[in-house]
Amino acid sequence: MLRARTIVDGHDRWAAHVDNELAAIIGAGPLMESRGRGALWEFITTERRPQPEQAWHLMRSSDLLRLTVTEDDEATEPTIVIGNIGTRHKQGRGIGTAALRELCRFADARQLQIRGQIEPLDADGPAFRRLASWYFRHGFRQGDRDVQSWLPLGEMVRVPHG
Repeated sequence: MLRARTIVDGHDRWAAHVDNELAAIIGAGPLMESRGRGALWEFITTERRPQPEQAWHLMRSSDLLRLTVTEDDEATEPTIVIGNIGTRHKQGRGIGTAALRELCRFADARQLQIRGQIEPLDADGPAFRRLASWYFRHGFRQGDRDVQSWLPLGEMVRVPHG
């Protein structure tokens, strides 16, 4: 209802109020500590979610989303490593996109690069190409390769923006 009100009124003061209240209720710390905290987190607009202290605080495992990340302390540049982003048969609803945007926002705020690999779905099939394009739209690159020539299990990297 608040999101609809935002569109009708032309400003998001109602949604911002609810987002701020939810953020205060949830507090800081790992989202996997509590199913309730993780569920409430999903209702806050991605751009208004409080920044966690550590990348692994963003990890989730629920019926909607599985997100695993680690920080690579031995890399030459500060780096977050994506282990998994999965939406368990709920693709196309923006859940994975919101999680990736949030991870990118965290990385940009701390000037961390993000590294990962695309699991080989069907390396020559449309599912792999869609996934590669999805990561590409979020700033990931496989060296200087065009997105159409990305390789399954090839390392992809996103450098921090801003």
